[in-house]
Amino acid sequence: MLPFRSHPPRRPRSGPKVVGLLGLLVGLPGLVLAYFGVLSVRSEAVVARAQFQERCEEVAADLYGELERRFAGLDQGLLRGVSRAGDAWVDPGAVGDALVASLPDVEGLLVLDGNGSILYPPPNAISLEDATFRRIGDVDRSFMGESFRLGEDAEIRGDDPAAAAAAYAASVPGIPGDRGKALAMNAWARALLKDGRPGEARAVWQGIARDHPDEQDWNGFPLATLARYQVGLSYLQQGELLPSARAFSDLLADQMRRPWSYGGFAEGVIARKLLLHLDSGRLVEALPPGERPDLDAARAHFAEASRRQRDQAATLALLPVLREDRATSEDSRVQYSRDDVGDVRVLTARVRWSAPGVKRLFIFTLDEGRLLGRLRDLIASAARVNPEIRISLVDSREGPLPLRSSGEGALYSLEPWVAGMMLVVGRGDPSKVDAQLARARGVRIGMVAAFTLLILFGAGVTARAVLREMDIARLRTDFVSNVSHELRTPITTIRLMGEMLAMGAVPTEEKRREYYQTIVSESERLSRLINNVLDFARLEEGRKKFRFARGDVGECVRQVARTTADYLHGEGFDFEVEVAPDLPRLWFDSDAIVQALVNLLTNAVKYSRRERHVRLTARRERSNVVLAVRDRGEGIDPKDLKHIFEKFYRGGDALTRETRGAGLGLSIVRAIVDAHGGRVRVESRPGEGSTFSIVLPVREEPPADLPTTPEEQVA
Repeated sequence: MLPFRSHPPRRPRSGPKVVGLLGLLVGLPGLVLAYFGVLSVRSEAVVARAQFQERCEEVAADLYGELERRFAGLDQGLLRGVSRAGDAWVDPGAVGDALVASLPDVEGLLVLDGNGSILYPPPNAISLEDATFRRIGDVDRSFMGESFRLGEDAEIRGDDPAAAAAAYAASVPGIPGDRGKALAMNAWARALLKDGRPGEARAVWQGIARDHPDEQDWNGFPLATLARYQVGLSYLQQGELLPSARAFSDLLADQMRRPWSYGGFAEGVIARKLLLHLDSGRLVEALPPGERPDLDAARAHFAEASRRQRDQAATLALLPVLREDRATSEDSRVQYSRDDVGDVRVLTARVRWSAPGVKRLFIFTLDEGRLLGRLRDLIASAARVNPEIRISLVDSREGPLPLRSSGEGALYSLEPWVAGMMLVVGRGDPSKVDAQLARARGVRIGMVAAFTLLILFGAGVTARAVLREMDIARLRTDFVSNVSHELRTPITTIRLMGEMLAMGAVPTEEKRREYYQTIVSESERLSRLINNVLDFARLEEGRKKFRFARGDVGECVRQVARTTADYLHGEGFDFEVEVAPDLPRLWFDSDAIVQALVNLLTNAVKYSRRERHVRLTARRERSNVVLAVRDRGEGIDPKDLKHIFEKFYRGGDALTRETRGAGLGLSIVRAIVDAHGGRVRVESRPGEGSTFSIVLPVREEPPADLPTTPEEQVA
């Protein structure tokens, strides 16, 4: 039979030219494209920075425009309100209250006359550090009278609260002014409580709350509020929880309704005391469920009111500065200032109003948080839409700005409205953004490199494919030459010996029998060659049909042994056959398996010149049946093992070159075994022989892709 493949292919001389041409036409353009791709990636970083800067400028301009519209509306509201208030300045208290109520961004108002004196708020609604007793109530301690002084002395000694109460009561009628009377009444009630007469003390305090609602004590506390608090406290000291809780709850509600004094602190102190008492639990639980106050709402209200008073107090402290005109142009009708008083930062707006013979300065304390609240909402919305951008309002007075260079974002000052405040639009997190850009750049460079390698790989694959096709074309030419030689040799031998027999030129009978035997042998070899060529052609074109049937593969092996024994013995080989008993029945094409085994035996004969011994075995190996052909020939070079099942391939040693063959036998064996769902194994060592094994799987049912007939299935 045929040996394992034709001689190793020799590269045509045109191969290097083809490879060079492919490298020039494909590889070189790929490298040029890769170079320009890297350049584009590097320039892309510059473009990305420019686009980012442009986006920052766009976002900052939109936000600044919204702020500009917000303060333009505030300017119009302030000017319109001042104009109406100036024309209607009859009752300063009512006009000022109405003006503050009409401007939601305003949390306090001071109105000064041309001399710098305060016209609004009224004196009893303002807390001034330089306000004297005489200025507010036209009363001083020296006018409180001798009886009041005697009451103070008795109260300080603490040994006779009844005498103190009597002295205070006697001083009330003689004190000039409502505030002095209210102060004396408050001292009287305090002495009564110390003397153990809470009912009388409450009556006096209730009189203060009723008759003196706008007076203040020595420290600026509203006396009416203080008196109502003392009423509740007196009930609490007596253990009367319900009256105390109602007194505190009513005062709490009144504190939430009434406006607090401008820049004061007393209301906040009393509010905290009320919350402390009511939050203890006992007092709130003493009230019916429908009368219990919402303490959380009260806390929020009082916190906001205290903050407003704090800003108003800062405005009062800034009066010497705010009286100055700091306008930079005649068009600056509204002047904004943002100043610090201790740890308090206050935003104010000033508007000057004048009429013939009248001048007034309106100083508005503004709610900065409210004014910038809409801007902060827009900032949060823009940040969600642009996650790569960090947008913030930064106070330049509190530290360096978060921009390292002008190309990293946009910076807008909120002048002239909110001095020192900056709108900053930059990268969300420089380290993260730089890392993200580096990753993106790495990905793009990686893609360029990958595509370049892909181009080079494609060029290499194409060159390899072209060279292989050239090799296949040459091998086919060699195959035709080998087959022609293989055909010509037996035909010539048969013709020569047939002519000699026909002419009677054979002298002896023994010689004639030898000639007849040679003719038969050469005819069989010719038949096998033609069958292999035809089978190979059918396998290549997919026209080879296999007829699978369930049968005894051991019997198939024994049939091969019977038909090839004479041939092997005639070639001088020892032939050993071993078939394991009880082999499982398989689905296989008997003729195809016979052909595969014959091809393996023929190869063993051709390539075994050192020791002539061939062994054919059939055994079970787990879920497979293994058919093996073992010879003791020269073996196969390791470098040829991975190629021997390729079509037309033949090893490069001298024995292979001297042995006739076309290089199809083993490729046909592999095709047959593949069609059975099996595999071919080869084990070989040079000088020790080779073992070719056909591994066929044991199946209980015919595979779906194996063609069978009803008759074969029955068999």
